[in-house]
Amino acid sequence: MFFLQDRFIYSASDLAIAVGCEYQSLYLLDIKLGLRPKPHFAPDEMLERSAELGDVHERRILAELEEKYGPTMRRPTGA
Repeated sequence: MFFLQDRFIYSASDLAIAVGCEYQSLYLLDIKLGLRPKPHFAPDEMLERSAELGDVHERRILAELEEKYGPTMRRPTGA
């Protein structure tokens, strides 16, 4: 979930979390709005590596789609 100008945007992952547990979704929203502190977790090397590989995959697929269909509209980074 992120803010885009004055609108709050839910991602597909956010919706999946909400379907699984609406309280977890509300908890994450509270963190995003600054109503709760963000919890601290120990680093997870496997999770970090999986995220890196996922990012590489998504960039490759996006590049293929943009080559085929043209450029896409990008959301602001850091959101």
